[in-house]
Amino acid sequence: MYQFIIVDDEPLIRLGTLKKLEPLKDQIHCSGEAGNGKQALKLIEEFHPDLVILDMEMPVMDGTALLQYLEAEHIPAKVIVISGFSDFAYMRTAIKSGVVDYILKPIDPQDLNNAISSAIEQLERAAG
Repeated sequence: MYQFIIVDDEPLIRLGTLKKLEPLKDQIHCSGEAGNGKQALKLIEEFHPDLVILDMEMPVMDGTALLQYLEAEHIPAKVIVISGFSDFAYMRTAIKSGVVDYILKPIDPQDLNNAISSAIEQLERAAG
């Protein structure tokens, strides 16, 4: 079973994302939720999640800063970005960081499930 965390400053988005992921509960487990990147760092240190579901626009530490941290520290977690912004700069940052997918809000459950499946495939290939 793979562990994931959700990082979004909107509690209702986090809750909705968890509900959309219920069909995958036999493959993934939520280890925690964070309202910003700084809180996410604590969860990453504690749980070493396989997957991070990340919003880009947040207070304190945004998604761009968290992506840069994950890359600089060679954190192997797969990242799926969920954002309300189709801003090209955010997308470019995400692509350069090697995210699995960039999904726009409102979240389409099938898009999210496809992204999770892709992340799981990448994790399994990496495990050999």
